Amino acid sequence: MPVDELAEHPFFHLCDAIEVLNGGCIERENKLAQDVANHLKKPQTGGSDAHMPLEVGRFATIFEKDLESEEDMLAEDAGRPLPARIPRRARAVRHPLRTRGVGSRPTDPR
Repeated sequence: MPVDELAEHPFFHLCDAIEVLNGGCIERENKLAQDVANHLKKPQTGGSDAHMPLEVGRFATIFEKDLESEEDMLAEDAGRPLPARIPRRARAVRHPLRTRGVGSRPTDPR
């Protein structure tokens, strides 16, 4: 379906922003979301859609201003949201089962 036709879907007119980097989507789907957001001139966001610890932080939304609370994020002057790809080496979350060495298995608590 062409982007301009897809952008006519009523759902997009209910959104304040469109998630264009979603960790649960393939690159082609993220690109399509970005094309629709650009066509509609909507702000763009990113999110990990994490279901496992290693997936946390793959994508994120950053803002032009420093935020200290949810209220700051929702404020009119928070600045434009920007979708971001976070390199694996920069992610803060580490898998808890890998903290004792690569490939180690957790000890059976019984």
